[in-house]
Amino acid sequence: MAPSYKSDKYVGDVDSDSDHEIEFAPPKHYHQVDASKKFKNQINDNKEIWLIKTPKNFPISKLKSLPVSFTSTSITNGPKTFDLGEKNYQVNEENLSNNEEILSH
Repeated sequence: MAPSYKSDKYVGDVDSDSDHEIEFAPPKHYHQVDASKKFKNQINDNKEIWLIKTPKNFPISKLKSLPVSFTSTSITNGPKTFDLGEKNYQVNEENLSNNEEILSH
């Protein structure tokens, strides 16, 4: 006996597009870079790679040092702010800045 349904319309779990696979296409101006060769001799067990997010138009070339605190528990007791150009910045871990302001102007 066939299963009974409360409606005459039935949605099954069969994907009608299952015969078509979507192939990844990189963005138009994407160029793959093999960075492993460039950094192969520079990275060892005693070094880390950090991702540092900056505001748009941040003058990174003017940055000579980066004040970082490894004991901060909040932005208010984090590293001192620093001036770069006419703006004031503070470096914070992402988990501290999720609920607080990252920059102070």
